[in-house]
Amino acid sequence: MLMGYIPSFSLFGDGDLTFVKDKSIAMMEVEALNLVGKPYEIKGVSKFRMQYNPNIIEDSASTAVYAQHRGLGSQVPTYHYTYSETGPITIPVICTDSYDGPPHSTRSTTSGLLSGLLGQATGGVLGGTTSEIVYKDFENLLDVTNWFRNLTHPVDIYKKPPFVRVSFGKWNRFGVVTEVTSPRFLSFYKNGDPRIVELSFTLVPDVMVIAGDKSFYEID
Repeated sequence: MLMGYIPSFSLFGDGDLTFVKDKSIAMMEVEALNLVGKPYEIKGVSKFRMQYNPNIIEDSASTAVYAQHRGLGSQVPTYHYTYSETGPITIPVICTDSYDGPPHSTRSTTSGLLSGLLGQATGGVLGGTTSEIVYKDFENLLDVTNWFRNLTHPVDIYKKPPFVRVSFGKWNRFGVVTEVTSPRFLSFYKNGDPRIVELSFTLVPDVMVIAGDKSFYEID
């Protein structure tokens, strides 16, 4: 038997709470930044928006590191805190080159006299419409995989790879990419162009040190 009393308004009412209904869909983003926090373009793209969000995000582990000390004759050592460590995160990525083209491409529809002439040339009707794929950023999935590979390459003037911010809704992490796994091309078109690619990248937490002189990052 359930003991206690629960007011009916708590079951059926809002209890003076404000409900927020947001119909927007969160999309995971990978943003590349230079060593002073400004957008860093790779192949003309500084922010990559995923086509498909990961089903599972395994966040980084937090570890406390202790130094061990044992007194004379002590059977049990004592542990003294030294620092805390945040582990890496591995994020999977799946991209497809669909009929509309790879990520960041759009379909442009042309209408009017030009499309009418094109329609006549192909047996269509004057004044019809035609559409074509407009590649804004990437021409194919090979460009996409190269974009991720470049996250491990140093920015020329700083001699260190770019900072990377990964965000999904209110969840975000900041650091450097230490590894991009070998891309797995799962499907191809008849002409050999990749249609589906699968890869993952590892993000290690890092902090941004603002220094006016780029020589701060150079190694003698």
